[in-house]
Amino acid sequence: MIAAYEKALESLPKGNLSVKKVGNNKYYYLKYRNDKKIITDYIGKAAGKIKYIAEQIKRRKHYEAMLAELYKENKVILKIIGGF
Repeated sequence: MIAAYEKALESLPKGNLSVKKVGNNKYYYLKYRNDKKIITDYIGKAAGKIKYIAEQIKRRKHYEAMLAELYKENKVILKIIGGF
């Protein structure tokens, strides 16, 4: 189960969407960290693309939360059965 979540995370974008408003126009960017640098990628104005990326980011955050819970459960199970 853990391996499945980790594999799924590899294909999903990391970071957050940010919106910059200039005049009457909105510009959408995907911001994420690459080592110590913050990378900003321009997404565009297409509503479909923005919605798709937002859904992928939401799915990634859900998978990360589920993975954290699995790690916690794994740790508890190892304590119970006398593992490491």
